[in-house]
Amino acid sequence: MGFLSCCSAAPITKGDNVLATSVQKSKENGQIASHKTAADLQDATNAKVVQALARADLNADTRVHVSATAEAADNSAPNETAAPLAYPLDGNTRALAGGDTPDALIEVIDCNPVSPSRLNVPLNAFTQSTIEGNPYNIHLGAPLPAVNDERLATLLSMGQVGTPPDPNIDHILELACTVLGVETIMVSLLDGEKKFIKCGTGLVKGGGISLDPPAICHWSLVPTLHQMVIVEDTHEDARTRFNSTVVNPPHVRFYCGAPLVASNGHRLGMLCVVDQKPRNFDEERAAILCNLAELVVRELEAAWAAQYQRRHSLKLMRAMSTYSQAFLVVDTSAPGWRVLHANDSITAQTGIPRETALQHRFWDLFSIDGSQDQEPWTAYQHYTGEQKPFMIKNAHCESAGLSAKKLFNIMFRPATTDMIDENAQLIGVPAGTCTQAPAAAGTKYYFVTVRPGNAALAASAGKRKLPFEGLRLGPQLGKGSYGKVYRGTWQGKRVAVKVVDDADKVQMQDGKPMEAALTEGLTHPAICRLYAHALRSHSRVSSDEWQRENGGIPHPDELWLLLEYCDKGCVQEAVDKGWFRMKPTIEAAPNMAVILSTAAEIADAMGFLHSKGVMHGDLTGGNVLLSSMTDNRHKFCAKVADFGLARDLGVVSRVETRTYGTLTHMAPEVLSADMVSKVTDVYSFGVILWEMYNGQRAWAGLNTAQVIHAVAIDNQSLRAPEGTPRGYADLMAACMARDPEARPTFEEVRDAVAQLRAELDAELDSDVVE
Repeated sequence: MGFLSCCSAAPITKGDNVLATSVQKSKENGQIASHKTAADLQDATNAKVVQALARADLNADTRVHVSATAEAADNSAPNETAAPLAYPLDGNTRALAGGDTPDALIEVIDCNPVSPSRLNVPLNAFTQSTIEGNPYNIHLGAPLPAVNDERLATLLSMGQVGTPPDPNIDHILELACTVLGVETIMVSLLDGEKKFIKCGTGLVKGGGISLDPPAICHWSLVPTLHQMVIVEDTHEDARTRFNSTVVNPPHVRFYCGAPLVASNGHRLGMLCVVDQKPRNFDEERAAILCNLAELVVRELEAAWAAQYQRRHSLKLMRAMSTYSQAFLVVDTSAPGWRVLHANDSITAQTGIPRETALQHRFWDLFSIDGSQDQEPWTAYQHYTGEQKPFMIKNAHCESAGLSAKKLFNIMFRPATTDMIDENAQLIGVPAGTCTQAPAAAGTKYYFVTVRPGNAALAASAGKRKLPFEGLRLGPQLGKGSYGKVYRGTWQGKRVAVKVVDDADKVQMQDGKPMEAALTEGLTHPAICRLYAHALRSHSRVSSDEWQRENGGIPHPDELWLLLEYCDKGCVQEAVDKGWFRMKPTIEAAPNMAVILSTAAEIADAMGFLHSKGVMHGDLTGGNVLLSSMTDNRHKFCAKVADFGLARDLGVVSRVETRTYGTLTHMAPEVLSADMVSKVTDVYSFGVILWEMYNGQRAWAGLNTAQVIHAVAIDNQSLRAPEGTPRGYADLMAACMARDPEARPTFEEVRDAVAQLRAELDAELDSDVVE
């Protein structure tokens, strides 16, 4: 069987009762709230399996594994005979059962193409378990995004699924293998529960559809922002530990993927690298993979973009000229600069056949008038040696394809830059996902855009001065509607550099950005420090050009913030990876020592902020960062960050606002009455407590309307599952009380967490004595 092959087996017979036993066991444990009797499943075959599960709020768009415990999986011998698996096949629907115990495996996968019945999905199993507060003891895979309907429609409208491999994309994958030093890389398009391999190298061949359970690639759809998914060891990450391609051949141990972002903002799939052994990945190579993903998308959507823009009368994120842009990739470490890649547009722009460009050095193809240097590339060594961007103005090539000499402005951008040109979509490299340090010498690969000579373009490409002396920007960590965040170095230390595109949209206080004004002078070990802030004029177009395009509105300034760099990511990512469990699997028990340590740090920071009259306003796992620490066993500490919605309450106890935080962590009074106060931060903290204990995202699987309906209209609440330590369950319930007046203060929360930690320590000490 191949790398992405589909399993097959005999159908379930009427006498098999594994499904019935498993579901009945789940019902007894309170894990399934509303379903028909287990007999419906016992006698079901083929499509009836899906119908019965639908009555249990398990629809065909839901992926369900009720698997054996992590300990059993880890302790089983590699060649141990497993319980027989059965796959009733009826059209494109299959179900799976295995084993003869209540810990058996249940799987339902709909492999149909997208259809109206799948685009309007009712509350699924994940939703039901979340509402009940008692998640199933199952592996659900990555929750689908709220905009998955539109995402699927975008992918299918491109007509790429089911088509043969594209030679132009194959060339990009060959380039990726060269510059990244890898063997297996693929373009995976995520069509619902299927993944279509458009192109692939090494272990993966293009043109195939995988019907395996949800891929690791599906985790690229989860983050709100476009960012990479990097798993350096799949056995040490709850998202991947029991993925079919990890536990079965080819036994993937390393995964690194960059999302393929369409021009309307939807993610089509991933450009991903896999390996059969764990490996480290540095941020420079991660940035290069993001840029190569941009090249792949341009090949995928070239024909679609023009049709989409005409049909919808919308301005896409990429200009139409992007798809005819002449593009090269060169290695500046080789004399004359070896050409590694050239797209088809290079021929239309310069007359140089693509094959000819690949057989020559850059300086064999282009020259500069008046240059007497036999080695003209040496004049640019001060740029290439420090990996800086630069432009060669008024270069020319004398090609048989051109009737006369033609001038070109050629822009060189390091392969590790955040954007290969002004039309590229930014993709973040999350902090803490790359553990390998960049090579000391750095890479010498450059992305090169070739445009007809244009004095205005050349003049606008000058170097811009950074607003902080001594600041050096590194890879991009993330991008949102507000702007971008980079890793950088400043005054000998690593920093996070937050760039807000429009400073006018930032709340100001005493002439300073609210985030700077509120955190200035607030020094606390569990609060992310703000070192400095500055304003800078925008870069990409002149002020006159901006005003012509925007009806005379003055060009806004950028706001730059230098923040403490936290190298372990955030609490939300740690929840996904299984860092708050005894083992990195969803089935493992919660690690109460790590959970309570992190909860104590967050509560301490929030208590400090509230004592200074500052409310956070958007307290979520994504806004609590993690930083390396050697003073505890889990090697990280939490720091509250991102005060973009923070408010100075002063003498006011409540504030009416329409500036929302993150929907899944909002208190009922925020959703229904736009009313925020200190106790709305407490409610958000309670949601974080729930996520750390359950190892899942709150309200995962629900779209925006469903979350609002569940919390503000149906009065649903997240509840502690059976077996939760009593004190912890009581604290969660108190923090998430529907009555704001019933919620504790953070001082009280801090005392409660301290008491729980003391009780846990005493329990552990007694176990040691015994």
